[in-house]
Amino acid sequence: MPPVLTEAVSPRNRTAKSEKPKALAPSKVLETIEQHVLLDGFKVVVDLDKSRGSYLHNAVSGKRLIDLYGFFGSMPVGFNHPYFDQPEVQRDLLRAAKVKIANSDVYSAGYAEFVETFERVVGLAPLER
Repeated sequence: MPPVLTEAVSPRNRTAKSEKPKALAPSKVLETIEQHVLLDGFKVVVDLDKSRGSYLHNAVSGKRLIDLYGFFGSMPVGFNHPYFDQPEVQRDLLRAAKVKIANSDVYSAGYAEFVETFERVVGLAPLER
């Protein structure tokens, strides 16, 4: 059996469910990633807890930066928007994160809610068939 598989199933490498893994020091994040991945992006380590709105907090330098990058539109409402603190919103996000349905092949109530909202907000016209 290859050593990687042996290590993967070793009980010594498992973390008990009650144990939280130790947080990696911000100064070690880039160094750790660079060991296995080409590090050609921005030399910024984002602190997801301290970043707010359109401001990104660099965990290494401690500086607050205006986010002009926006992660190519994958985060249109900014960091830590208070809307996402609502329990029903967190429930919906957790459900979506746990089960990622390929909605183009199998359909869900969440997908229907999205299409209705998109129709209402954007004015999506029904398909003509």
